[in-house]
Amino acid sequence: MMKTTFPRGRGRWLRAGLWLIAAAGASLGAAAQTVVKVEPPDWPLARRPTAVQLLVTGENLAGARLVSATKGVTAGAVEVSSDGRYAFCEVTVTPTAKPGPVKLVLATPQGQAPAPWALFAPLPRSAAFRGLTPDDVVYLLMIDRFANGDPANDSPPGMPPADRGKSKAYHGGDLRGVMDKLDYLQALGVTAIWMTPVYDNADDAEDYHGYGATDFYAVEQRFGTLADYQALAAEIRRRGMKLLQDVIPNHAGPRHPWVRRPPTPTWFHGTPERHLTCNFDIPTLTRPDATPEARALVLEGWFAGILPDLNGADEKYKRYAIQNSLWWAEKAGLDGMRLDTYPYVVRSFWRDWQRAMDAAFPRFAAVGEVWHGDPAVIAFFRGGKTGWDGIDTGLRSQFDFPLFYAIRDFAGGDAPAARLAELLQRDALYGDARMNVTFVGNHDVPRIRRAVGGDLRRVKLALALLMTLRGVPQLYAGDEIGMDGGEDPDNRRDFPGGFGDAPDAFTPAGRAADQQGVWLETQRLIALRRQRRALRRGGHRDVVVQGKQWAFIRDHGKERLLVVVNGDDAPAEVDVPLKALLSPPTRRRRWSPELLHSSSPGLASLAVAGTVARAPVEALGYRVFRLP
Repeated sequence: MMKTTFPRGRGRWLRAGLWLIAAAGASLGAAAQTVVKVEPPDWPLARRPTAVQLLVTGENLAGARLVSATKGVTAGAVEVSSDGRYAFCEVTVTPTAKPGPVKLVLATPQGQAPAPWALFAPLPRSAAFRGLTPDDVVYLLMIDRFANGDPANDSPPGMPPADRGKSKAYHGGDLRGVMDKLDYLQALGVTAIWMTPVYDNADDAEDYHGYGATDFYAVEQRFGTLADYQALAAEIRRRGMKLLQDVIPNHAGPRHPWVRRPPTPTWFHGTPERHLTCNFDIPTLTRPDATPEARALVLEGWFAGILPDLNGADEKYKRYAIQNSLWWAEKAGLDGMRLDTYPYVVRSFWRDWQRAMDAAFPRFAAVGEVWHGDPAVIAFFRGGKTGWDGIDTGLRSQFDFPLFYAIRDFAGGDAPAARLAELLQRDALYGDARMNVTFVGNHDVPRIRRAVGGDLRRVKLALALLMTLRGVPQLYAGDEIGMDGGEDPDNRRDFPGGFGDAPDAFTPAGRAADQQGVWLETQRLIALRRQRRALRRGGHRDVVVQGKQWAFIRDHGKERLLVVVNGDDAPAEVDVPLKALLSPPTRRRRWSPELLHSSSPGLASLAVAGTVARAPVEALGYRVFRLP
């Protein structure tokens, strides 16, 4: 890279100097420089001097210098790629700057070109950036598969139209469609929405899912515009709900312009012709004795051998990616981010990313995707402690894949209650396990209905565990009506009624009886969780772990709840030791637990039988009691 600086000055000297540069270039007949893109395209006003790295894309940028004619914005050093395609430009935004266009000029010996840029007023910190807590219920939806609110964007010029007949094509879902269904989500009880990525992707490819970005600063045109996204975010805030964005620092799409002409020699790991393929061996990263070659297969391999692997250790890329996250948070007023493929990016990147986000938004949520079933492996990436590499990632929340597997296996009849109980005993590994995002389904695995053999009683059992155990529960769009689906892309079917067709499962009248049954039960379980602080923030104590029967107490302050679960396909009477329930023991004669929720309301309540309290539970059923 070539590094140059521009002397400070204003007025006639600056204008004359730029004219001379342009004239000299023209006299030599050299190709004039062009500027086609500036990233980030704008930036929030600063409360203190803030340095920003601009990535300017163009042609013939060799020898470029940056000049600012806007008060409060100063230009600094410029580094240009060897092919003259990219210029990394330093600017500093000071508190004296005002919102609006910034006059930046990129000057080279061949002339000068404006570098379009602007400043905008940030949202008040009290208006957004609220993070997640165990009080929230998150709803994951795939934009393209949820609802089509604007058919006008289904067929971008020159691109194939949306085609719902092809499982991997764009189907037409968009941001307007999400906006139209916010009433539905609130009625269900959802408090936070996580959408798959909004980034621009290749419109003629199978990138409907959003994970093959071709522009990290643009909204996919089939989904809408940046203004549409901001309007959706504002409406979500107005309703008191929260919004999480899916971010992908690990890789770009195969058709990103960087792939053939990267901004730095180390921007990517490898090239399209020569690269490693990620082997997903996450435990290797937790071992200090792993070889560099073994680590490289995890950290440098291209995802599925297709998605170009971005290098989080490249300082300029790292700064680009961190600024990108800051920009989206400010531009949309986000409350958090889902961090895709978290372990496949070097930990030093995440340490610096987390520090930057925490400094800007202290309550902001960052949820790391570490797809592994061992809590020790997951916890290695958790913050609050240093790993063998001396790095503390600062990460405070993760998707709870170990619990995901355990709930599915138990609800499906493939695991005893001990599997769940023993797993929760390892919660100390996480620091605060209440911040784990728990789930029984997402867009990468077969639907919960398929996983439990199609039995909707087992689906409800899984949802009941999700809503009564610790963590921040997350639903996957469609699981609340018992949608079916196998491996990707079958697990990404369109939400019924979201595309102008019938039946419309967004309405009670449009749901079949079994769909309505699952929906109502999901709604009731969310309401129970919302009403009971012990379920959201309380401690956990097992009182019965026997075969496929499980009873545990959730307590917070004076509130104590008993949850009794029967994972067997036959009715059971679960005997809970009375001494574990009485508080204090002298109240035995006046002991009268209250039934709060039951999968079968007609069953008898707890009955004292000698030294136990007997709870009848239907096959694949569950009951929740408030203890005196």
